[in-house]
Amino acid sequence: PVSAALVTSPLVRKLRSHSAHGSPAAAAMLALILSPFSSALPQLRLEYGASVVPHPAKARTGGEDAHLAIGRLLQARGEREVTGAFGVFDGVGAWVNEGVDSGIFSRTLARQTRDALSRQSWASSLDLTAALSAGLQATHEVGSTTACLLSFDRSGVVHALNLGDSGFRVLSRGDTLPAMVKARSSEQTHDFNYPYQLGTGSKDSPQDGDQYELRVAAGDLVVLGSDGVWDNLFDSRLCELLGELPPDATAPALAQAIAAEARAASLRHDWQSPFALAASRHDGQPHEGGKLDDVTVVCVKVLCSKG
Repeated sequence: PVSAALVTSPLVRKLRSHSAHGSPAAAAMLALILSPFSSALPQLRLEYGASVVPHPAKARTGGEDAHLAIGRLLQARGEREVTGAFGVFDGVGAWVNEGVDSGIFSRTLARQTRDALSRQSWASSLDLTAALSAGLQATHEVGSTTACLLSFDRSGVVHALNLGDSGFRVLSRGDTLPAMVKARSSEQTHDFNYPYQLGTGSKDSPQDGDQYELRVAAGDLVVLGSDGVWDNLFDSRLCELLGELPPDATAPALAQAIAAEARAASLRHDWQSPFALAASRHDGQPHEGGKLDDVTVVCVKVLCSKG
């Protein structure tokens, strides 16, 4: 397999950045560096599904969350190479006090970011920070949102950018072994329930987001979610839930099941949810129950290519 040190080296990262911005020379040099290892890379394909469950009080407008999905099928040397980018945006609910629907902002930013990603070169890894910056510059509505973006590149490496308290989990999910979290993002907050965010009046920028690089394998599941997921589901419960579902469950079915579990947990008042534990640590007062919120789940199954 390709050395992790090679695919994450400063030179390769720099070449990827230049290639993503349309430099043919950088793309050619990157291909030359990685080509000796290409035949050893597993041929993977991606299966995607999403589920959105708005807060009951916001169902009429569709809630304040948004998501994006964009993929490319590349043909090279007779091999099919699948790349893709996915994202979750959680509009900040406090804007309702100003008479503003932040869902308009989050959906606009998701659309503009998707357009920016589609304009980049898919011959190498996508520049998520540049795409999110371009999307933010093109978004003129009032409001703010968190953002979590993730892309799969041709070298088999996953890149992620997370700003705020949305986030992702990468889980291994075999046919017989229990699911296990292989990697996860960390939330970014200025204070309790005050996440990093992009938009009107915020000093946070896409460059402030945490960046991740990791490798996935066939059988892995990547779950992106707004904080309506992570405030109500511990990682351990997510793993248990996957174990209760058929191994061949599709990505849309998995996304629907995770979203439904998060919503059900948010309505319970007899337990210590992740949000309740965080609230107790913040002010020292006991809290119980889940947190009712918009829930958005994006699931990406990593599968062996069928050619």
